Amino acid sequence: AFASKHTKFLLEFQADYCLANPSIYSTESLNVTQTHKKRKDAEKYKFACRHNYKIFYIWESEVKNGDFTTIDRIEDVLLSMEKTDTAV
Repeated sequence: AFASKHTKFLLEFQADYCLANPSIYSTESLNVTQTHKKRKDAEKYKFACRHNYKIFYIWESEVKNGDFTTIDRIEDVLLSMEKTDTAV
């Protein structure tokens, strides 16, 4: 995970199996470990939202498949933040 207090930006790399990527695993088929990790992740998500962080998740399968959609979205957000900072 990477976080910046200055920009309120949080980036997490998610392992498909351990964190039960919803595009691969159904909620009904999760084992005890996956369920526990998903619950902990939900707590982190709520904490980050309460503190106004922008949250991005990059799934293992995205990297393996060369899907850079999330990375492109992150770049767009960072560039818009940069423009806002320089406009002030």
